[in-house]
Amino acid sequence: MEVDNAEMIDVYSYIAFLMRTYILISAINALLSFFRIFQFFQFSSKLSSFTEILKDSKSDIIYFMIMFIIIFLGFAVMITIYLGENLESFSDLLSTTNQLLFWIICEYDYFSFSEYSPMSPIFFVAFIVIFSLFLISMLIAIIMAHYYEYEEQQIMLQFSLEGQQHNFFQLMFQFVKKAAAPEEQKSSKWAVVKCWH
Repeated sequence: MEVDNAEMIDVYSYIAFLMRTYILISAINALLSFFRIFQFFQFSSKLSSFTEILKDSKSDIIYFMIMFIIIFLGFAVMITIYLGENLESFSDLLSTTNQLLFWIICEYDYFSFSEYSPMSPIFFVAFIVIFSLFLISMLIAIIMAHYYEYEEQQIMLQFSLEGQQHNFFQLMFQFVKKAAAPEEQKSSKWAVVKCWH
């Protein structure tokens, strides 16, 4: 039975699509597998600091990301409307978003962008100042504030554990002293109770 070439092309293209999908799922699974390592870091306060800081700062980061997306989309729509007819890299919203993400990581062709209009440099400078200076600095400040809070909590926890160990050793000393010299302990029968308070 002869198979038509068009059918074979359809079959092979579908197999290629399934292969690309499988590779994508495998890549995502590999990344998630490495993130699972973080749950083993909970046994050490030093190693778990990354996940604890992100857990503490998640609400602030979510509000920051909402503000970031609103401002970013505002710039993307503005630049698409203003430059979309004349520059191919800003012809639609998706291309503009892609181009602006490159701007954030400081990869841009400023001269080809600025030649189109005298307003183009103003858009460019405003975007770079707002995103590269203010918003990225704000994100770093949010994470650093939660890092300092985490460090203070760890210091307080360490002091409280040291205090508990000190009280434990005081109690053990009182028990040993009571066993060795019971006459001396009659005058201070509440010494064991007091060392806990």
